[in-house]
Parts: sequence; structure tokens; C-alpha cells
Amino acid sequence: MQFIHISKVDELIKDSLTKVLLDKDHNIPDIPPPSEQSYLIKKPTEKLYNDCCNSFIWGLGSHIPKTIWRQELPLLMRLIDIVLREPLIQMLEWHIGIKTDYKYSIGKGGRRLKKFLEPEIWNDFEKTYTDANYDNIWNSLFLFHDLFKKTAEHVGQVYGFHFPEEECKRALKFLKHVKELPQDAKSIF
Repeated sequence: MQFIHISKVDELIKDSLTKVLLDKDHNIPDIPPPSEQSYLIKKPTEKLYNDCCNSFIWGLGSHIPKTIWRQELPLLMRLIDIVLREPLIQMLEWHIGIKTDYKYSIGKGGRRLKKFLEPEIWNDFEKTYTDANYDNIWNSLFLFHDLFKKTAEHVGQVYGFHFPEEECKRALKFLKHVKELPQDAKSIF
């Protein structure tokens, strides 16, 4: 529950979960009953799809390998959540939208993902969460790659969007290169 200034009413009533509890001066127009309409999964545009793929692939093939090689754990975990997990959740959301004809929401923070994903996809998604052990982190990065690629190819195929296969291969190649560097390597290249 929140109190808002009358000047902000237009913004608030755009949110379909809004319910007016008290309007003693009758300044707020009638609004429909609360629903999740504003939060339903929306179909991807080609630009959104490409941006999502580029964000994920760039992170996987640049920022993440460098950060794990430097063993900068706090930054690494943050990058994994922002640069990999957010695009992966977005792609999974579109996958769910395709399956459900865009009639549902995955909820705040993706809290309903498990409800809508196939069990094998959910199990792979769960495994992307890891502890601070670098071997486990490496394993999770390859799971991220596989799950994102599989989902993005499916979404792209449904909408006729081009999945950036070559860029994805280069990112994976660089990820593998950095993983196989000796512990005492002074440089990535």
C-alpha cells in the first residue's frame, strides 16, 4: 500500500495491479479491477531478441572469462547475475510466452519460472546457481551457454529471427581457452 500525490495518478493507473483503497475527493477515474495484464509476457521484437543475444554472448565471451581468470569473485558473481542470468531469464520468458500464448507472467524476479518450464529446462536452470568454488562456476558457465543457446535458437526459429551462431561459437571458444589456461598464466593470450 502506498500514498501518492494526485499529480502521479496517471502513472499509477497504468499499472494493472493498482487498486484504489481511498479517494475521498473522487479525483481518480474509475479503473478496472486489479489484474496481471501489465505484467504478462510480451512477444519479442527482433531488436529485443538481438539485444538479448548480444548481451549474453558478449558477457560470456569477454567480461566473464576475464573476471574468473583474475579470480575477482564479487565482481564475477555480480556479472553472472546481470550479464548472463538476466538475458537467460528473458529468453526463458519468451519461451514460456510461446508455450502459453503470452497469457501469463513469470512473476517478480522470475519467481514462477519453475511452474512454466519443462522439468529438464528447470533442472538445468537450477544448476546455473553455484557456490564460490571456481570449478563449479566454470561448470555453470557452460550450462548457461547451452541453455541460452538452445532457448534462443527456439525463440528465433519461432519468430524468424537470426541467432548469432558464429558469435556464440567464438564466445564459447574464448571461454574454453581461458578455462584451460595454466594457473600461473601471466596473460590471457
